[in-house]
Amino acid sequence: MSNLSELTTIGTHQIYCTVSTGAKVNVTSSKTITITYSPYTATNLITNGSFESTIYDSTNIKSSTDYSVFGSKSLKAIGKNYNYIDITDISTPINHIFYVTGYTYVKSLSSGGYAMQEIYSTCNSDYNLPSWHYFSITNGWQRNSSIGTSTCAISFFRIGLWNNSVTDVAYFDNFMIIDLTATFGSGNEPDKDWCDKHITFFDGTTIIYK
Repeated sequence: MSNLSELTTIGTHQIYCTVSTGAKVNVTSSKTITITYSPYTATNLITNGSFESTIYDSTNIKSSTDYSVFGSKSLKAIGKNYNYIDITDISTPINHIFYVTGYTYVKSLSSGGYAMQEIYSTCNSDYNLPSWHYFSITNGWQRNSSIGTSTCAISFFRIGLWNNSVTDVAYFDNFMIIDLTATFGSGNEPDKDWCDKHITFFDGTTIIYK
């Protein structure tokens, strides 16, 4: 017999339910439930994707407590020509499937400018994995996510503003790049909807059950 606290363990469980009638007659029924899942160790390839532990303090890219999705900080970009930072040397083996997700808050944006999050390759000077460009104010945090197949073994993550106005402001938080092939195995990679529902933000590594 299993109780509810055991239903997170792998294996076959016999569940019993007893109901007492008004005549104080107990009626018991049972149900066999089999739980099968496996733990997988996932790594967020963006170090400090929450922007909590690393302090950025340049004139136009800086740590901020104005808004946040996770913790108390986010990364704030202030417009000045082409203003961005690159997080380099991300291992993205060719033909591996990757899940990419993060939050962006475009506070103000001039005509012709945009907020960007790009996974750029080092082998062919082109986008290696899905990228996002915001061309308008988002009125709060907007989550983006996608799945793509890598075309370059090494990539870097570019984040910031592409514009010509000092009045533009955008915030970024909770970014993750996860190698689904390395995590779950070739042919066992989950789709985007599954990732959106079951993978919550983490820095470093975590255990994911599938």
